[in-house]
Amino acid sequence: MIVATMPLEDMIAEARKDYPAIRNKLINVQREARRDMIRTKQARLHMIGWTSQRKNDWLLLLVQRKKGTSVHTLTWFHDLDGGINALVLADRGMVYRIDRHVIERYRQRFNPATSDLERLRDFFTENYAYSCQPTGEAVNGRWSVQVGMNQGMCLGYWEEGTEVVHADTFINHGQMFAQQLDDMDRMDMERWIRCLSPGQRRWMVAEWKRQNPTHIGTPGMQWLESLAA
Repeated sequence: MIVATMPLEDMIAEARKDYPAIRNKLINVQREARRDMIRTKQARLHMIGWTSQRKNDWLLLLVQRKKGTSVHTLTWFHDLDGGINALVLADRGMVYRIDRHVIERYRQRFNPATSDLERLRDFFTENYAYSCQPTGEAVNGRWSVQVGMNQGMCLGYWEEGTEVVHADTFINHGQMFAQQLDDMDRMDMERWIRCLSPGQRRWMVAEWKRQNPTHIGTPGMQWLESLAA
């Protein structure tokens, strides 16, 4: 069970022990989501609140589109002061630690009347796909980062050699500086590209090269090629 006194590395290890059970939990849900999408011919989002046998609390979000189902998972816990915190993660790869201050700032902008858990559900439903951009190196290998998402941006840090991005606060589009708005456009495109299938990404880059042959080899084109790889 995840508790606030655990080191972050132990929290992540504990959460990942739940993934075999999560996969089993979602078998029937994914099947029904696929049937629902075929019946309605529209993309669907399905949110499930679940407590594992290890007593970890989860929000499981299925996004069903024509190309298939993507699954996004978040586990949440209360800190020593009672504030709600979360880890957005998968069974491997990068982890986003969502600080309580993110949810508090989200409350101020979007839904002040609901409970912390309801706000977390709303936040995750609207902001489940992230893109991360370093903005500057501070000290001892710690990088300041911006985390792009649908309704705004989180600010925080990432330490070299780790798989954890710390999202410490949230700003909506109306609070961003001009440079941050430009960065958001790029991160929005990155998240959109990552929602495509590998074949769709390769086709998009090939078509962009065909239409813009003078851009081949430029940093921007190399960036697109890296996303399509």
